[in-house]
Amino acid sequence: MNGHAVMPDPRTEIRPQDLVKAIEDWAAAQGYSTEVTSASSEYAKVIVRDTAGGSTRALIPNAHHGRRLRRHQVRYVVQEINTNWIGCWHVCT
Repeated sequence: MNGHAVMPDPRTEIRPQDLVKAIEDWAAAQGYSTEVTSASSEYAKVIVRDTAGGSTRALIPNAHHGRRLRRHQVRYVVQEINTNWIGCWHVCT
């Protein structure tokens, strides 16, 4: 979206750390860099940066009921990664 590659939705329940790894692997395959930081009440915050200075980010929630994120939680995170690109004017326009 917006001139960037779209991360596919894993369409499965997944552990938060596995979702972070999936985002990192996808970003590396696109030539993007990632930064994972702590988030106060969530599992982590993932920032993906492209080579043109654009970035997108998403919060990875904690798995409150069991060890895995539900499919709708995973879908929401992937949607956030795909639609929240900022600062990429020469790539996106």
